[in-house]
Amino acid sequence: MREDRYVSSGIPARPLRQGEMDKKPATYSAAPSRTLHSEEGPVRHRRAQRHVYEDGYYEEQAADAPYRRPVQSMPARGELAQATRVAPVARPADKTQAPAAPVRRPARRPDPDAEPVQRPATNRRPAQSEPPARPARRRMPEPRASLEEPEDEAPLARSSRYVRPSRYARDVHDPDDYREDDSDRDDYAQADYDTFEEGYDEDEEDDGAYSRASRRRAPKAKRSHKGLVALLILALLGGALAGGYYLLPVQRDALLASVSDGVQSLVAKVLPAVAIATQAPSEAPDMFITGFSVDNPLLLVGQQATFTLKTSANVQRIRLQNAEGVDIGSAPDGTPGASVVIDGGELSWTVPVAFLQAYNGPVYAGIGTMEAWAPPSAAQQVQAVTQETMDILRPTPTPEPTPSPVPTPIPTPTPSPVPTPTPTPAPTPTPKPYKVAMAAPIESALPAKFRATTWVYQGDGTVEGTDKKKYPEQKEFARATPISMGDPAYYGAQDGVLTFRSGPMRQNAAFGSVPGGHTALETVWSLSTGMLEGATKALYYTGMGFTGQPLIVKWHKEIREMMNIRPEKRDAVGLKEGIFAAMDGMIYFVDIEDGKQTRDPIDAGYPISATPAVDPRGYPLLYVGQSVSKLNTKEVGDIGMRIFSLIDQKQLFRERGLNKLSGLPTADAVITSPLVEAKSDTLIYGGGNGLLYTLALNTQFSLQDKSISVSPLTTFYKFNFKKKDVSIEGSPAVYGNYAYFVDGTGFLQCVDLNTMQCVWIANVSDNTDATVALEIEGDNVVALYTACTIAKQGKNGKIYMRRFNALTGELQWEQTYAGIQDEEDPAGAMGSPLVGEGIIGDLVIFPLQGTEDLGNLVALNKATGQIEWNQPLDAYTYTSPTAVYTPDKQTCYIVQADLNGTVHLLDGYTGAQIHSIKLDGQIRSSLAVYNDMVLVGADRKIYGLRIR
Repeated sequence: MREDRYVSSGIPARPLRQGEMDKKPATYSAAPSRTLHSEEGPVRHRRAQRHVYEDGYYEEQAADAPYRRPVQSMPARGELAQATRVAPVARPADKTQAPAAPVRRPARRPDPDAEPVQRPATNRRPAQSEPPARPARRRMPEPRASLEEPEDEAPLARSSRYVRPSRYARDVHDPDDYREDDSDRDDYAQADYDTFEEGYDEDEEDDGAYSRASRRRAPKAKRSHKGLVALLILALLGGALAGGYYLLPVQRDALLASVSDGVQSLVAKVLPAVAIATQAPSEAPDMFITGFSVDNPLLLVGQQATFTLKTSANVQRIRLQNAEGVDIGSAPDGTPGASVVIDGGELSWTVPVAFLQAYNGPVYAGIGTMEAWAPPSAAQQVQAVTQETMDILRPTPTPEPTPSPVPTPIPTPTPSPVPTPTPTPAPTPTPKPYKVAMAAPIESALPAKFRATTWVYQGDGTVEGTDKKKYPEQKEFARATPISMGDPAYYGAQDGVLTFRSGPMRQNAAFGSVPGGHTALETVWSLSTGMLEGATKALYYTGMGFTGQPLIVKWHKEIREMMNIRPEKRDAVGLKEGIFAAMDGMIYFVDIEDGKQTRDPIDAGYPISATPAVDPRGYPLLYVGQSVSKLNTKEVGDIGMRIFSLIDQKQLFRERGLNKLSGLPTADAVITSPLVEAKSDTLIYGGGNGLLYTLALNTQFSLQDKSISVSPLTTFYKFNFKKKDVSIEGSPAVYGNYAYFVDGTGFLQCVDLNTMQCVWIANVSDNTDATVALEIEGDNVVALYTACTIAKQGKNGKIYMRRFNALTGELQWEQTYAGIQDEEDPAGAMGSPLVGEGIIGDLVIFPLQGTEDLGNLVALNKATGQIEWNQPLDAYTYTSPTAVYTPDKQTCYIVQADLNGTVHLLDGYTGAQIHSIKLDGQIRSSLAVYNDMVLVGADRKIYGLRIR
């Protein structure tokens, strides 16, 4: 790997291929080329490695310079190649007309003019012995002469070192013309450049998982002048309401809504709020949940469901809450019929809950002592429906045919009935605790077979220079507090998309569901980003880079109230905050419903291309890595992994990207998205310097004091193969205590995080930028899916898509796809695979680029690797596919973006396109979905879309 890989910027332009100038659409204008610069002059990156930080900028270029890849308009219906197992893909030429109906995925090709058929209840397809034929390559249109003038828009925020964002590469002006002093920055950052969607209802009930008193204020009670009687009445009323606040938590919001400010102040002085400080042993000891289940997840309104919760023995009370944060059950008191028993050193709690009205959503379990509650850490999905809905969800079975009448037999005397003993009801089975299977590598996957050398170092992470004196080597490392990621279904204590691909399995980037019948995408809001001037005056960083996925968080009410969110948003009901880490060095915070800023951006100083992460425990912590350290100054930025407090947005810690112990000592970028293992309080991520990091955070959090701090102890794993040092570009996936990642030379590793030793290795043929995806399929069955690019293989290289046994390193199947090498963008999989659920539970879907169709989504059978469907995209794609389902998961929609700036809405079962929408600029970032809202960043703006 080149040592200037992370500190240079730009991509050299290439001439157009033969046939690309045959078409010349009248509306297209040329985009700028990219030129790589270093101190010695123009140089070229290795193609499979440059994209990490080079997204979202523009460069000055001559008007007649060739363009690298023109935008191609969508073809008319029936014009797409038919390289799939299904009917030809239907795409409306006019985006306003009704989209084509999704089709089934049959073995034969159905009549495209036939009426749409009913989707079957099960997903079964005939086998396919050969890959589908590939269509002829489409010709690319000729570039146009100039970019079109967009509407005037201002960036969200900038400091004095920013150049006013020019919308085009050619508008290169003197930066001093646009420099502003810091005095007007606050007003500039406060400006909102958005549109509020008409008809939006903000009356959604709040999450309120900690549910504290309402902040609505009633008018102050006027003191009566008629004597002590009135004063006595007011005193009695205040005492009664104060007692209700602590004795009746379910009704306290309604009670306090009518209390005066004077009464609230008196109650607060007499009975101060109880702090939740889960990290401080003096306030809340180490408590945990080992099992949570419900006996009847689908029931009629009015019926009762029984919840069973297993906890550590030091838990003194539990509570159950619905999605809005309202208590619906508790133990040992508060709910009739609730009980708790000692079960082998643990506590087994049983709480019956009657659902008196329709409900469809999670039920959260919280634990605590008599003094404090810990954040909710387990959930079960429950659906209470009416009889009419139950009849739809559970159809009445077809009755047996009426038999032919037979002669009536002669009756015989009926013997005296013998009483039947009443059967003893079977006990409710105890939920099986989540267990992590142990890895046992096959012989061919042993590290010794690959001539691998590994080291482990540990230090306090606060030193400016990292060397062996500060980070001594650990010959035999054993972690003091073992890491075990636990059940991935309970990764987040609050709702949302909290890291790249949502969690430790890295399967998808969506939360919630949508109703069926959705047929289109629409733009709800958009915001322009700022711009940073690069190492040359013609080079700018703006928009979102690769992987650049936004985060979405629905904060718990009490956490939201302690943060510096703007008052009108902090007090909004059901706020869901979107977080965009952009190439202009800013981290933006918006309300996903209307795009308005919820707080001022964080200025991280240098471009960010990777996806950040929010602490999954509900703590107000943000983790973000930086990717470029050279701008238009002579100084090189001290970049790395940064930890910010979201209470006041101040930086708490920085782990430097530069590390003298690394095999790549000049590489300083962090291009992966971290994970947090809650029980051991550990941050896990990979560095562009080739090190796998684990930071024991030592988090201290106090809800009462509104404070949070970290004091990390850093341990990192170094490796090389045949004395070659390479970077880690895909984010690690974690199962239990095992981390999985692929390096720049194409070696897939499984590392035990408790010993920091390599367990097994597999060769995946070539450089891999995409994050791997995991899936637990049963006891001792964990699948791993990965796909590579074409970088080392040469002219006749192939794109490999593979499934491994994650516990043994055994290759279970592989599927290949022909790729076409490009001088600028690598052929292969840049986006991560989508692991299907529900109606597509037998599919894993890979995004490919550099193919005959330029881009493709390819769906493979999880068990066999056979191609089930293939959808061309007509452009390169760096984006990971994101799936959102209906509540019963019998309908799946896939959202996918491409380099043309087009966002596609696809039927997940067939791959057929339902609709598409064109955004301003190229898209390299991945998408995040919350219910029907889609967040995506392009190279000029960030967007909020709605699936409708």
